[in-house]
Amino acid sequence: MFSRTQRRTLWVALWTYLLWLSWLPLHAQTAVKTLGEGVVLKQYVQTFYNSPQIVNVLEVDLRNPAVRVESALAGGTVYRQDPTLGRETVSETVQRLDALAGVNADFFPFTGDPLGIHIQGGELVSEPSQRVAFGMTAQREVIFGEVVVRAEVTPEGGNPLPLSGINRTVQANECVLVTPRWGEVYPLPNGAVVLSLRELDGVPMLGKTLRAKVGEPIAAGSNCAVPADGALLVATGTQAERIKGWQSGTVLSLRFWVDPASQQVVLVPESRREGATQMASRGGFRRRNEADFWAQAVMAVGGGPWLVREGTVLVDAPRQGFQSGFSDNRHPRTAVGITADGKLLLVTVDGRQPMAGGMTLHELARLMIDLGATDAINLDGGGSTTLAVRGGLVINSPSEGKQRPVANSVVVFAPRPAVTESAQVQIEPTSVTVRSGESVRFAVRSPEKGEPLNPDKVIFGTTGGIGFVDQAGLFTGVKIGKGTVTALLPDDRLVQAEVTVLPGEPARVVLVQPTTVPSGGERFELVVRVADQAGNPCAGVKVQMRAQGAYPAEDSTVADASGVARFTVAWDANLPTSQCSITVTVPESKAVSPLKVQRR
Repeated sequence: MFSRTQRRTLWVALWTYLLWLSWLPLHAQTAVKTLGEGVVLKQYVQTFYNSPQIVNVLEVDLRNPAVRVESALAGGTVYRQDPTLGRETVSETVQRLDALAGVNADFFPFTGDPLGIHIQGGELVSEPSQRVAFGMTAQREVIFGEVVVRAEVTPEGGNPLPLSGINRTVQANECVLVTPRWGEVYPLPNGAVVLSLRELDGVPMLGKTLRAKVGEPIAAGSNCAVPADGALLVATGTQAERIKGWQSGTVLSLRFWVDPASQQVVLVPESRREGATQMASRGGFRRRNEADFWAQAVMAVGGGPWLVREGTVLVDAPRQGFQSGFSDNRHPRTAVGITADGKLLLVTVDGRQPMAGGMTLHELARLMIDLGATDAINLDGGGSTTLAVRGGLVINSPSEGKQRPVANSVVVFAPRPAVTESAQVQIEPTSVTVRSGESVRFAVRSPEKGEPLNPDKVIFGTTGGIGFVDQAGLFTGVKIGKGTVTALLPDDRLVQAEVTVLPGEPARVVLVQPTTVPSGGERFELVVRVADQAGNPCAGVKVQMRAQGAYPAEDSTVADASGVARFTVAWDANLPTSQCSITVTVPESKAVSPLKVQRR
């Protein structure tokens, strides 16, 4: 028997433990759904770090041999001469490749050129930046690190010439290799020298030497066609002078290798023991750091900065060139991590929306640890953050109200669940109109059985960027417009409901112009915009203007279709600045704080 003191001690310990559990960010789990063999979608719609959040996690079991994780260039090439400049949305990539799911990957300069390394099917498509990257080998060794790649081209019997890059625009005094992965047409700067390459004996790969012959001379113009069965060598300035003398038929060797000084963490799966069902040692991985693992990578994407290393928060944003606002403010985020038992985590965190505040990088790092990650890095976020599943269904709520076309993605392939039954189904309601901020619940039913389908078998998503639907079918309107709530069934059928989102109640009035308030007595136009909580324009709302030390002293108007209201006013030049101000209100809405404009 325990003594009274021992019982009291045990009770205090138990109470402390329960209280600790109640503060765990991931203590309450919202939804867990199987997407395919070895791939699970986990969704958390709740408060994290004192902020409402929407967190989606693709948990990919790398121990399952049926699972594949690949990198994917948007449209399959770096650049295209179209409005997207070679980018595409994550849902388009998932649909095009018939993948199970995917998330956005690297940062990009609003073209299809990833800023960091991109390896696809073992082919080096883009050289690395100085930021951390994520890669995998065919043996499912997971690599996180700051890889440094060296490259050179050497004419037979001549001296090597450094290669500055691959499949990107050439800069001053550089030599760049352009392969068919770039696209069909390469834009040339003035003064560039271009050599065509033919009879290539492969594609660029780390740790490999590629051989080719110089083809016929190319007359440089504003654009140059990239040969589908060859490549281009493009040089400027001092480097152009060096390649001018390489004659047609000259044999070239192009070599790409990893600098041994590259810093990385490599997680190597332990061999399965005879009859064992789990990986051995440390939950499935042993930790290595040799740079030559990058030469075996079959996929890689850039990102940055570090989030977690060896189970500890490590956010090195300043060292990797990120500003404090990027790391310390809350934004939508995408991240990739690995757990001790061999689960790859592809994570999205929504933000910049009333129901999703986003996270700082330190909050994201703690989230990754809570999810079980021993190592993790940040990928591109903001308006790029997207998670899509088969059929092109968008699971998260992109911050811009629509998907942003991106340069590349990480995509997952796996066998889909077996379908044992294929009944006629319908989604209810079939159409609905809601205001921004309002919610409505959807369900998938079988008319034959008269009951809802098992919600665990249905994946919910949206199109049109109109709002967010969670995996319980609860839709919340965000952006005004028309779109759909879509349910994906196990047999890949899609059932859709039409949704119209109207503006919510006015929540704020903001100054549009003038950007600098005049100080003199001249007439000027005062333009304000009335918006709801999600930033949608509120049309038809009465807006009141009252002025002190200005003419007219009072005026009112109605906001137009863009939520904009306009007033023409002038300061009283005879009064001191301190006595001159304008106050704009929305009389019918107490939720809108008055906007005050002070004379300068």
